[in-house]
Parts: sequence; C-alpha cells; structure tokens
Amino acid sequence: MDADQVRELALSCPGAVEYDHGGRPSFRVQGRPRFASGLDQNGISLMPGEVAIREAVAEWPEICTEDWHGRRLVSVRVAYPRLPDAVVVELVTEAWAYRAPARLVRAYRAGR
Repeated sequence: MDADQVRELALSCPGAVEYDHGGRPSFRVQGRPRFASGLDQNGISLMPGEVAIREAVAEWPEICTEDWHGRRLVSVRVAYPRLPDAVVVELVTEAWAYRAPARLVRAYRAGR
C-alpha cells in the first residue's frame, strides 16, 4: 500500500474525515479524537488503544513502534509499506473502531 491508498482506506471508514494536524494528514470520526495521524510515505500513527498498540508492537516489532507522550502510550507508528495490505486494513479499521461511536461500529460490522 502507498500513502494514497492508506488515505483512501482511512476515509472509507464511516464518518471519517481528514484534516491537517502539524502539516500532515490526520483522520477523525464525527469530531472525536483522531484515530490516525502523521500519514507520510513511510508510515502512519494509529490510535487503537493501549492494548491494541502493545499487540501490534509484539506481533510486528520491526514494523510497529510505540509512541509515548510523557508517561502515556498514545499511538503506534506503523511502517505500512512493509506490511501486507490485509494487515494495514485491519490496523486502520481497529483504530477507527476504537474512536468511532459504538452505533457506527455496529452498523459497519453488520454490513461487512
């Protein structure tokens, strides 16, 4: 996957919108805190919650790295060009689902 495909994937999540955060594309759903940020040609930071962050880093330690702000684990930086497309889809969707309203997630999953 390239950056354009990751952008398209993030925007395909129901209710997702793109905005500029620090000069880089970021994504949120219905005004909630962002689920993805810092998209560039090398990677993206995803915010799927602490448990999912730790799982991604454990599964792909050379590809996923923890991002800490002070004492708080806030995101996982994913070098998406080095992962199979299906894994990128799973990680982005998981981050979106963590931030999206529950009713939106249920509707999305029911339609799959």
